[in-house]
Amino acid sequence: MASQVSALDALRAKHAEELEAFEAEAAQMRAGKSGKKKKEVNFEIDRHLADLQYRQHEELEALDGDAETEDDEDAGPSAAEAAAAKRAEEEAAEARRKAKAEKKRAKKASKAREATEKEKRIDDETAALEASSERKFELEAINARLAPERLKVREVAADGHCLYRSVADQLGDGSDFARLRRTCAEHMASHRDDFVAFVALDADDPDAAFDDHVRKIRDTAEWGGQPELLALARALRRPIRVHARDAPLLEMGAEFDGAPLVVAYHRHYYALGEHYNSTEAADA
Repeated sequence: MASQVSALDALRAKHAEELEAFEAEAAQMRAGKSGKKKKEVNFEIDRHLADLQYRQHEELEALDGDAETEDDEDAGPSAAEAAAAKRAEEEAAEARRKAKAEKKRAKKASKAREATEKEKRIDDETAALEASSERKFELEAINARLAPERLKVREVAADGHCLYRSVADQLGDGSDFARLRRTCAEHMASHRDDFVAFVALDADDPDAAFDDHVRKIRDTAEWGGQPELLALARALRRPIRVHARDAPLLEMGAEFDGAPLVVAYHRHYYALGEHYNSTEAADA
């Protein structure tokens, strides 16, 4: 037992020296770094620290396992062994927590990179469309249709939420696209018979396809169209007008009172596909 305690003390001393050396190395790595470079260095340091703590925990557990083999005739662990086991468990929990946090940071960084790449792709494709003038011609035509109402197109982000962003912008009451997505999903789910034919009639299992469609409206960036505009008009009890270049004026919820919410529908605004924009006063 004495030899095992001595081995445990020696291992802890070794671990303490390793941590001290690691902190010194980390301080050197951080020196002179700032901004994005500092974040990258801190990320790398956290990853290596988690690896070090996990390895130290494994070494402690291995030593503890040897002790159990040698002392299997004892009545139970000593106070020193119980304390060592508790410390090892705490260190393992901390290592797991840091590993989980590292994984979360890496996932967040990956999503940020994807968003940046998508934004660049949209900018590049938009520039290509503008060069071909098709986007310009369509925008001019829609603005001409809006002119009698003293309105013009007001741009919203092209991220899959454009329909909901446009309606939220029209409401002007602090509503956001996420809340409108939930409102739309809830209305369609509670009026299944009114909408299933629009979104799932040709599916092998229309009910399952409709449920999946409602889930995507609520939880994803699934693009919205006329069925969703109709659901929003009814749920909000407000008329919604849609101006497009190559189609007659479309009005959802004309039976409701109140000033209409006016949005624009584009086929050529972005190369990624169809897009909705909001509108604003022409003199804004």
